[in-house]
Amino acid sequence: MKAIFKLDKEKREEIFNLIAEKYHAKLEKERNTYFIMVKPKLLIVEKEIDNLRYIYVWGATEYDISELSQIVGEPIKVIKEKPSPDEFASELLLIPKIEAKTKKEILSLLQLKDKDWKRYKSLIGLLAKRKKDEKFVKAFAILQKLN
Repeated sequence: MKAIFKLDKEKREEIFNLIAEKYHAKLEKERNTYFIMVKPKLLIVEKEIDNLRYIYVWGATEYDISELSQIVGEPIKVIKEKPSPDEFASELLLIPKIEAKTKKEILSLLQLKDKDWKRYKSLIGLLAKRKKDEKFVKAFAILQKLN
């Protein structure tokens, strides 16, 4: 998920130090802007828009947002990011009795649009051919049957 928090200008260094400490990560500063990269995929960046400071967080889980809310306050916006092809294939394979479900039911269950479905089908098809990974091969077979 992506989350946006409003940042108090007076406490920005203190807040970023607390976040870096929480995630055992290095606080970095570039041209008066703080950022923290937490491996493997969490990125926390300070941004200034119209003289107001914000903290943008990419790759956050519900747990991350909860933890950051305790430090910074409630986010002003949370956006659910689309899963990676690997995550999509895993989610698809976890759906019980998927053979009995329709494409429309699966789109609703995974909260996806038809264009996302087509994109995932294409990507997973390529991964199934190139990597020969059983997860991608099974997921692609399911996607083909449901079209």
